[in-house]
Amino acid sequence: MQSSDIANRAELPLSMMSTNVTTFVQGGISNWWGGYSARITRKTFEVPGEVAWPIGYDELVPYYEQAERLMHVHGDPTAGDYSIFGELPGWDYWRSYFQSMFPLARVTPQAKNVSDHDTHNFGLCIGNGHCGLCVNDAKARPANVFPYIDVHGNSIAEEILFEGDRAVAARVRSDGELLEISFDRLVVAAGGIENVTLLKRSKLPQGVRTARIGSSYQDHTACEVLGILPEAFRHFHLGAEGAVEIPELSGYFHGIEVKTLMLTVPPSAEQTAALVQSGDSPVSRTIHLNKLLPRIARFYLQMEVPPEWGVELRSRGQRSFIYSLPYLEHCPILDAVVMEVTRKMIDAGIMIAKIVPHHRNGFGGHHYSGTTAMASGPHAVVTSNQRLIGTSNVYLNGGSVIPRCGGAGPTLSIVALGLRLGEHLR
Repeated sequence: MQSSDIANRAELPLSMMSTNVTTFVQGGISNWWGGYSARITRKTFEVPGEVAWPIGYDELVPYYEQAERLMHVHGDPTAGDYSIFGELPGWDYWRSYFQSMFPLARVTPQAKNVSDHDTHNFGLCIGNGHCGLCVNDAKARPANVFPYIDVHGNSIAEEILFEGDRAVAARVRSDGELLEISFDRLVVAAGGIENVTLLKRSKLPQGVRTARIGSSYQDHTACEVLGILPEAFRHFHLGAEGAVEIPELSGYFHGIEVKTLMLTVPPSAEQTAALVQSGDSPVSRTIHLNKLLPRIARFYLQMEVPPEWGVELRSRGQRSFIYSLPYLEHCPILDAVVMEVTRKMIDAGIMIAKIVPHHRNGFGGHHYSGTTAMASGPHAVVTSNQRLIGTSNVYLNGGSVIPRCGGAGPTLSIVALGLRLGEHLR
């Protein structure tokens, strides 16, 4: 089930190191990145380990292509490593601007409808506001892609009922009424935390690897770098809220994958004020700021929290929290990653004005992943076809099944895995 009611949420008292304490069932906070829809990189699919992808990148490519069309992904038509529904206005400006500095730079693919054809009940994004507040709701949401499906917005699944290894029914509370829904096969397709919560509320068959559920929590953390570029550029020059991906500043550093994105919006008033010396006169500060602002860029280093760190989602009764001590122990590795990326920025001619270590102030709440991972061997919770091990008819989808998320957001991969699962079941 998909919730469209903002009140239907799972409030989890996560550790103090998590920056997001409320997870919403529909949409997720990927909405605040304008529907950023990147593929997980080929390199991430190839990283070995106890928790690693049991399928190859090429196997998921056909489903990535379907997902990109289904979600109306717009982007740079010259990128070549993803299929787009339409061009994202402004892509050519950023290609041209970064050509000498970062030839591979391109606007991020966005699950937006910014074309004036074949809208399929989508709002038309005009790119003049924050997508989290856009009344057009131009992001590709399930309720927009499938408007003919009846959604029960006030329903929450409380427990799965089993007979042996077979799930036979689910107890669901809908509009205050407790229902028991029977079925032949069950697909649980919620979030990286919600999937875990429902399984832990249920009396699972003996063969389910209950000790592994929630034991490999993954997420993304970030560091923001304010850089002064050699030449002025135009903020907001993009046909929808989005960013510019810089492959030359991305990749694996110290075993951690980083996606470096440059926001197309200017720094905040507080950030710009901090860059101007307080001892100057108001007039000189204004003149300095007017010269500086067109060159200030906000770079976000989106860094993976890998499965090897052993970050866990734990429960005490009805309460869940993220055990964050392993993250704190590995924070120096993230510091080293930031230093290596910023050195590359300096080598490219970018002056580093300020480093904002978000990764030191908090982590998590971005992309809950890996909590019921597909993998090979004893660390898997689901098979490569996403069947819950120990059951004969229960399948999982969502961020929880992704064994390694790398530096990319999981939204597009979740849809691709859902399409692959649907074909397998069919």
